[in-house]
Amino acid sequence: MSSANERAEHLILLTQRLSERLRIEIDLLEAHKPQELAGSVEDTRTLSSHYRQETLRLKNNPSLLADISAENKAALKAATETFMDISARHAQAVEAAKTISEGILLAIAEDMGEKGRTATGYGPAATPKTAKSHSLTGGYKA
Repeated sequence: MSSANERAEHLILLTQRLSERLRIEIDLLEAHKPQELAGSVEDTRTLSSHYRQETLRLKNNPSLLADISAENKAALKAATETFMDISARHAQAVEAAKTISEGILLAIAEDMGEKGRTATGYGPAATPKTAKSHSLTGGYKA
């Protein structure tokens, strides 16, 4: 087996593994269970980094895959197309989760802001007094 075919097979497997990781993440995000991603984020990050390195290497030196078999070429093309589709779905799922999280945080902040206003006095001349502000992060920066 040629070095080009071995490299192609490696890239096919890497692309398939990364696609599977993203599928799992999509399922968790769509099931509204983002907290379950915490244990596997590093694996996804590692696979993504490795994939990026391999594709950059091939972009800079396309001759590395010049001699691959027609079978490997078709498999690589199929794996890449599947990965691109899944990657787009993943981006949508992440954006949706981000929007939901931001909405929840905004609602909490608004609620805390409303609770922080107390009236001083009674009647039409009463003025709202702002209570001491509270931090949602406990004073820590994200």
